[in-house]
Amino acid sequence: MVAELNFGFWSSLFGRHSNHLWQHLRPIFQTSGIQRKDIAVQLENLRALRNRVAHYEPILALPLAQRYADITTLTGWLSPSAAAWTNVASKWTGLYPGVPILIVDPATNSTQVSNGVLQFLPVI
Repeated sequence: MVAELNFGFWSSLFGRHSNHLWQHLRPIFQTSGIQRKDIAVQLENLRALRNRVAHYEPILALPLAQRYADITTLTGWLSPSAAAWTNVASKWTGLYPGVPILIVDPATNSTQVSNGVLQFLPVI
């Protein structure tokens, strides 16, 4: 039964409508002072990203570096040792450019690929 519950269900456990469950869920987080609403925001952002990827929707315009930081923060709240392992094992910083991928040209209001990211794209 648990395997059939989707990510939306699990992330909703931390939403404002499930505030009564917080006293039971709080002990799974190893970070002191964490607020339910902070977890809910992180999970909602992660769920939205996951849904876009699962539905083959574009994600380049999303703040992917921030989403990655959110994921590692959430992981650290649950398990500092897992977060430490993630920081060592992750290839994110080597693969993701440190510049915005898509930018909006203020003159034309059109979206274009940033020149700083061109070096990371495959040559066709």
